[in-house]
Amino acid sequence: MTMQFPERVQWCREHTDVLDRDGWAHLIGPPLERSPLSWYPESLARVQRLCDGLTTRLLWFHPYEELVKGLSETRRTEELRLGIICYSFPVRLDVATEELSIWDGDDLMFADEDDDEDELEPVFTTRDPFGFFDEYVFGPKYPELIDRVIGFESAAAPDQTDEWRDLLGRIT
Repeated sequence: MTMQFPERVQWCREHTDVLDRDGWAHLIGPPLERSPLSWYPESLARVQRLCDGLTTRLLWFHPYEELVKGLSETRRTEELRLGIICYSFPVRLDVATEELSIWDGDDLMFADEDDDEDELEPVFTTRDPFGFFDEYVFGPKYPELIDRVIGFESAAAPDQTDEWRDLLGRIT
């Protein structure tokens, strides 16, 4: 029987202690207990009710309080900067459309210098943030996200070990 998303999050939470290596702590945030702001994307709130924030060697997703810092019911934002993948790929969420996109940080940096940001295309997009976390962050498509979309070579060097990939590979 395949584990559902909530079960996989809990299983990973119970097994992260085996991932700590070289002082690098992996953290799956506790479930979000408060009600989010009324304009906050429901699909993202569903994820955060399972885990509010995530830190691994290659993934860093902010908890709710960091995402809405300085915002309120009347002071909204058009975009939430959810986190970063592989140290240089920002993950953004359009609040109105709930389109999640991953960008090449180098492209963004050079586009800012050249004023060409309108011509850039994300390396990955989806209009299903909940599905993204279910399938690509806590699920079977994680290797595809890292290997194909980001271009990470897991066997590049011993210090590039991806413990999160190893942990997800152990889920039965």
